[in-house]
Amino acid sequence: MFKEKTCRCCLKELSCEEDLHEFSSEVSTDLDSINPVNFIKISDCYLDLCNILVPENEEDLTKICSNCLGDLKFALLFKRKCVESARKILEVEEQDTGKRVTVQADKN
Repeated sequence: MFKEKTCRCCLKELSCEEDLHEFSSEVSTDLDSINPVNFIKISDCYLDLCNILVPENEEDLTKICSNCLGDLKFALLFKRKCVESARKILEVEEQDTGKRVTVQADKN
């Protein structure tokens, strides 16, 4: 396995390194790819969703392919949407009952 040309997520070996992105690089988390505003390190996104740390000083398997990166971004957006919806539901419940409702969202 050529580690420098292999995606850490799917373990596919790619012939073109242009389709691979370093985990240390940043990616836009906006749906608007023309004028992106929000950025996150790929390694932070991976840690948030998978609870797997990719050390910055690691030399092997530190790249992600474009397909897996797209999946990672959509998963992050889906998670954020669900967490935001849960917060709004709690706000409505608090208004309806007059009682403070607290729920801790798991970061993972």
